[in-house]
Amino acid sequence: MAGGVAMAPSLRALGLRPGVRLRVTGREAFGGVAVALAGARVVLDAATARRVGVTPVLPRHRCAPRHG
Repeated sequence: MAGGVAMAPSLRALGLRPGVRLRVTGREAFGGVAVALAGARVVLDAATARRVGVTPVLPRHRCAPRHG
């Protein structure tokens, strides 16, 4: 998370911690982002959304690729 130490406690209170998995559920007005994590929906304002680093996770496929 970029944005410094001052931001970390408020993000932790929302359930956002390094390594936590979340799902982007929508884009809000003025650049905000709605995310789902731990059964809750959280909306981040644009400035906070820019500071939270997100790494996409590829979806798992039900069938493994067949070789040969």
